[in-house]
Amino acid sequence: MIHEQTKAYEWDGSEYDHLEKSVDWYWGLGIVVVTISVIAIISGNYLLAVLLILGGIMLGFYANDKPIPAHIELSERGIKINADLFIYASIKSFWVYKDHRNRDRLVIVTGGKILPIRVVTLSPDIPATDVRNYLLNFLAEKETKPSMIDLIAETVGL
Repeated sequence: MIHEQTKAYEWDGSEYDHLEKSVDWYWGLGIVVVTISVIAIISGNYLLAVLLILGGIMLGFYANDKPIPAHIELSERGIKINADLFIYASIKSFWVYKDHRNRDRLVIVTGGKILPIRVVTLSPDIPATDVRNYLLNFLAEKETKPSMIDLIAETVGL
């Protein structure tokens, strides 16, 4: 909780959706990684082969992770996602849009080095126009599309 008197909106959600992977998904990942690694070994690029195998193993573990529930609060002080408080002065811009599943999503551009863009799903109980109008009092609105990596990750089920 940021501050009870200044809190305008709060909801529980997650930063991404977890899709259960079938055994076939993991077999497909393994086949792709092994095939490309064999091609790398044949061409003499052993380092690439090792990196591909390690990356494939890490991707397999990451794909199995379930998202951590997120508690989001908007107040006059800033935006809080779980324990991370983003003061409005540190946020560059925001954008509210509907994703391909017709859910309202809030994009926060923080400019941070590790996670410069945070995307959270808005609660169905809170109108997106209300959140947008509230944030316009504190932040600049700038259209921000999901990155190519986000689109690829969603396409392959990550």
